[in-house]
This record gives sequence, C-alpha cells and structure tokens, in this order.
Amino acid sequence: MEEHLTWEVVLQMLLVTLALWWAWVFSAWVFNWFNPDSYLVRLLLLALMLVNLILSAIIPGSFTDQSLLFAGMYVLIQVGRNVAAVLALHSHKLQKNFLRILFWFTMSAVLWLVGGAIGGTARNVLWTIAIILEYISPSTGFYTPGIGKSVSTDWDIRGGHLAGESIVVTGKSFKQVLHDAAGVGMFVVAFVGAAAMWWIYFHTASTEAIEYVEHSDDPGRMGRIAYTYIHAVMVIGIVWCAVADRISIEHPHLVPHHEDSMVNVAIMIGGPALFVLGHALFRRTFCSMIPKAHLVAIVAFVCATPIGIFLPLWATAVTTTSILLLLSVYESYFRRYILSRNVHEA
Repeated sequence: MEEHLTWEVVLQMLLVTLALWWAWVFSAWVFNWFNPDSYLVRLLLLALMLVNLILSAIIPGSFTDQSLLFAGMYVLIQVGRNVAAVLALHSHKLQKNFLRILFWFTMSAVLWLVGGAIGGTARNVLWTIAIILEYISPSTGFYTPGIGKSVSTDWDIRGGHLAGESIVVTGKSFKQVLHDAAGVGMFVVAFVGAAAMWWIYFHTASTEAIEYVEHSDDPGRMGRIAYTYIHAVMVIGIVWCAVADRISIEHPHLVPHHEDSMVNVAIMIGGPALFVLGHALFRRTFCSMIPKAHLVAIVAFVCATPIGIFLPLWATAVTTTSILLLLSVYESYFRRYILSRNVHEA
C-alpha cells in the first residue's frame, strides 16, 4: 500500500491497522484465560498463527481483488476463536461472556463478508461500520439479548510487541539499499527512532501502569481504556512510522513539495506524533496530568511540518528521530533524578 500513498490509501491503512490490532487484542485477552500447557490450546494457537500468516500475506490486496479473502480470514480469527472458547468452557461461568463476544463478532462478520464480496465504496463503508461496532462492544459490556451484559474482567494486555513491528518492516527495505550510503544512513536513523520509542514505552510507563490498573477499584475498565483503546493510538503511530521508515530509506532525497506529495509529510510527522500522543494519554490513565515533555514533543512535531514539506525526506526523518530521542533522554533523566529526588524529599 505504501508504494502508492494517497489519502484514500492512508484511510485504508488505518482500517486494516484497527482490524489487525483488534484481532491481536482479543486473541491475547482470550488466551489469558486458558492453560498454555494444554495441547488443545497450543493447537488453537497454531491454527490462529496460520490464519494470521495468510491474513498478513493478503493485506496488499485487501482493498482490491482479495477483499473477500481478507474479510474471510479476519472473520475466521474473530469468530472461530470465540466459538472454540465457548465450546471449551462448556458449563463454565465464563461461557456466557464468550457467548456475548461471539454475538457481537458474528454481527460484524456479516458486514465484513458482504463488504468483501461487493467491493468498492460499499465495502469501505460496511467495513468501517463493522470496525465501529467491534470497538464500541466492550463499552456496552457486550450486551446480548437474552443474556444481558458482562461484568468487568481482566483486560491486562501487554505492549511488548509494539516497536518491534517497525523494525521488521525497516529490515525488509534495508536489503534493497545495502550499497547506497543515504539508504544505509536512513536505516540507522530508523533504528534509532524505533529504539527511542521502545525506551519511551518500557522505561517510563509500562510497569507503573500495570501496577495502577491491578490495584484500581475497577481494573477491567482501567485496563480496557489503557491497554485496548489508548494503545490503538500508539499502534497506529508505530505502523505509520514503519511506513515512513520505508519511504525515507528507499527515497531519502525526495522533496514532498516538488513531488506534490503531502501524504508523505503526514506519514513522516504524523507517525511519531501519534505515538507520543498515545503514550501521553496512556500515562494520563495513572497520572494526574499529561506529561509536559510529551506536549512539548507534539508541538515540536507540528513545528517540523515546514521541514517535511520543503526539505528532503532524510531531513524530516532525522528531525523526528531527534525529537523522539530527546524525549526518551529527558524522560530517563526525569525519572532517575528529579522524580527520585522528590520522593526522597517527601
């Protein structure tokens, strides 16, 4: 998709990202309830891995000739996983919860499949409605006629995979520019940016957030907000960063103003900005206010827009990576010296 970026393609990327994130979130959450040492659980995991592999392979054709196949694989993951959970939890008190979830995913499955079969604008509309239905379902307690809604449950979803997705995509592009100095330089910049995002996430918030959610009055609600909805903002930002890395590695000297390619500017600057915004909101779930350093970084990204428009992509990549790196360094200094000093004084 990223080879022919238009605003329509960006929206399609957003839709696919939201779908893949939702599939991952619910798979991780569902398997929190089962024993990983069970052979049946392992077989189900292997089956989901296979379907996910097929799903990933057909993403480039998800809005062209492989729409129905993409929809079918996505529905198979979401519906099939919950059918297996319902059958496995026969007569268990949790079975009703998974029946509720199955009800909602079955409703959205109709929209996914019909949209995939029709194609075109109708497909985009139906898939958007399906995603909206899926994303609002937890806030309703998965209300299902005849069963009612579920109570809060443990939504402890960890974010360990986040920055790694960017590295995988960046590595694929690196193979194509091994003998190009600018391309190799952009690979180094991309790696530093991904490392900075990893450091910002794990070094400054993840442990405190988990402890806060576990000890809150309503861990289900707090976990759902922090690890499901807010993490989606960070994931979208990281996906955009991966696309930006690939563009800058393959076309480091491209100037968006000359090529009339403002979409590249939005991707290059919007990706890291969305990640920082998502992380700020994530911090806000267990702090009294949004961190000022994050707000400064977001303003800096916005101010970097002219660089993104009038200078080559390599300059934009260096600028955004520098902002991420400075934020990670400041956050480490803040936590190690300023925060610890305030604790000792208290």
